[in-house]
Amino acid sequence: MKTKLLTMALILMCVLVTIIYNAGAALIALLLSRVAEVLGWLFIIVATIIFAWLLVNVICGIRISELWKRKKENAMIQYENECVDCGLPCIGDACPNRRVPHYYCDECGEETQLYHFGGRELCISCIEDLLERVE
Repeated sequence: MKTKLLTMALILMCVLVTIIYNAGAALIALLLSRVAEVLGWLFIIVATIIFAWLLVNVICGIRISELWKRKKENAMIQYENECVDCGLPCIGDACPNRRVPHYYCDECGEETQLYHFGGRELCISCIEDLLERVE
């Protein structure tokens, strides 16, 4: 995972340098009133951005939406909307029922009382399964 993120960062840095270089060239061409040349440089900038996006997706095999999904799936605390239609005008995020925390076990996914164990938040039954019994 770290290698993919480092590769993605390197690609994006190269793209940024290319865009800055081409934007400078386009600005110089614009100052010299060379419209065709400006359009050429702008085309190169757009092509660079598209090429970088393809490189990140193909080489790294990772997308920002996938990272976001993984983060959400691995979260042991999920906030859910528990609106009760109280009949009052909605106050949005200030409502205590709008974002109610629900705690889920990292191992089994069950919603119950959790305990910190081994760097994770687990329910008591999962903790018992991980411990060795003395016979």
